[in-house]
Amino acid sequence: MISCIFVYGSSAVGKTAVTKKVVKVVGGKRRLALIQGDFFVHMIYGCTHTDKELDIKYLNIGFALDVFLSNGYSVVIDDIFKRQKDVNGLISIMDRYNVSSCVFKLVAEQDVLLSRNRSRDYWDWIPEEKIIRYPELLNGITFGEEVIIDTTDKTLEETVREVLERLKKSGFYNPGSPSILEKTFHPVEDKAE
Repeated sequence: MISCIFVYGSSAVGKTAVTKKVVKVVGGKRRLALIQGDFFVHMIYGCTHTDKELDIKYLNIGFALDVFLSNGYSVVIDDIFKRQKDVNGLISIMDRYNVSSCVFKLVAEQDVLLSRNRSRDYWDWIPEEKIIRYPELLNGITFGEEVIIDTTDKTLEETVREVLERLKKSGFYNPGSPSILEKTFHPVEDKAE
């Protein structure tokens, strides 16, 4: 079954960390692709998120989604999604392939977002005024049915476990072995004999 998982929310809420772990756990033998919105923004040198730049970003994300779905891949998409028209465009691509989706909106309290942002590497740091403004922008975005996960007091592992539990209930993820998740968070080093 081909599916799409959307993980969206403000900067510093944990989208990228969560999606990387989820992909690692559910990937297995499944044909799975990860589309990260940040990658497409960084393709535009000096991007200031003008409407034209966002149009280019989502044309590229839509093209990537179309290529993956047409080749039988399930897709995980991680992004902020500031405009409803971008969400609608991706949904229309999914509709052409009749794929199901699971949507997760990650949220956190503003002081937590600001603290997480301050601990980021220089290249990943976001100006604080954007961190403050993003949650308001996201309130106008709708995917239809979505799961809201508050990451304020959760560890990365707790958030990933919650996402995986929801995916399991929806039929997207069938854990063959609980050890896969444990290895993702607690990798065992190979010992030379």
